[in-house]
Amino acid sequence: GKIQRKVMTSLKTTMVRRKSTTTDYDADNDDSSRIEDDEESLVRLQQQEFAAELDNEMFEERERQMVQLESDILDVNEIMKDISDMIQEQGAVVDSIEGNIDTANVRVEEGNQQLRSASRYQGKYRKKIIIFIVVLLIICLILGIVLAVSLHHNDKYTTTTPKVSK
Repeated sequence: GKIQRKVMTSLKTTMVRRKSTTTDYDADNDDSSRIEDDEESLVRLQQQEFAAELDNEMFEERERQMVQLESDILDVNEIMKDISDMIQEQGAVVDSIEGNIDTANVRVEEGNQQLRSASRYQGKYRKKIIIFIVVLLIICLILGIVLAVSLHHNDKYTTTTPKVSK
């Protein structure tokens, strides 16, 4: 864009100069061949100048692209670091959750064991209560029998004992 406009402007100025110089040298044929050589040299020089400017512009564009690429690479690197940090944080959270699950599993097993033990104790307690009640009933029965026999025996002596008169 800019380079092409510059080249066109410089070509126009050389053409104007050439026209003004051609009219001065028309009288002499040697001068005219010299002018043509000068014009060809000028055109070659302008072409070289144009090529140099084009190369310079392309070099600057490549440099801008490389700077942009470097910036993009740094951005990607920063994103990768952020992702790595997030993965490490989430890994710690997952490890913590896994530890809590293991702890909960152990505690549930301990709780189940304590429930089984409590169930055994409760069964033994019921058995002891039943034995105690049976023993208490047997004692009460024995006491009842002893009391009944003794009462019955006392009644027998009281009715069969003769009264002594004096």
